Amino acid sequence: WELGHLEIDALYNLDSVSFTQMRQYIIEGYQKGGVITISWHLRNPVNGKTAWDDAKGVVKEILPGGSKHGLYLSWVDKVAAFLNSLKSPTGEMIPVIFRPFHELTGNWFWWGQDRCTAEEYKQLMRMTIVYLRDTKQLHHLLYAYNTSGFRSKEAFMERYPGNDVIDILSFDDYQYGDASKDNSFVKNIDLQLGLLETMATENNKIPAWAETGYEKIPYSKWWTGIGYCSRCFARSRFNKS
Repeated sequence: WELGHLEIDALYNLDSVSFTQMRQYIIEGYQKGGVITISWHLRNPVNGKTAWDDAKGVVKEILPGGSKHGLYLSWVDKVAAFLNSLKSPTGEMIPVIFRPFHELTGNWFWWGQDRCTAEEYKQLMRMTIVYLRDTKQLHHLLYAYNTSGFRSKEAFMERYPGNDVIDILSFDDYQYGDASKDNSFVKNIDLQLGLLETMATENNKIPAWAETGYEKIPYSKWWTGIGYCSRCFARSRFNKS
């Protein structure tokens, strides 16, 4: 699920889903045994543009001492209120995997790799998670650290905010090009899953391949061929006894 536009008090998120309906869908999903995951494509708090704005220096302005720090915390308050409302009919808090500021190694969001320093990103994640956990007293969340595609442990961990605030190590990677002729996607996933398994073991974290897909699925055997092979590999990696 996606919380983008909650920060501007909209009734619908950026995918045109009502937040009221979303809450009900989350409750229904939980009752059916589903795993609830939430991301937040929040607007640029400096200029009001979308999450895909390529402006630099935004993160610095929402950290303590920055010109938009108070505004940002007011946005987090709204997220906290929504997350705190996720309860079963019997009053149980619904567990949520929260994946803020995801795909951090890309450059398509204002929190991306070339939009802020590694230290600024670490501070942003720590500030947000500690605020939700300690100030807002939300204890039903698991926090996911999420990169886009990566090729080394060093690249993946460069902006890692610390084991005390992260529960899940994850990445997003999508198929591009002609999958019927090019198997580089499977090779890259093989590399990344192997590295992720090692890092998760070293840091006692849960590994996750968080997003994938192939736009319009132009190759009819992608799910049963390329995608299936990748999923089988993930199971062989992560389901060891």
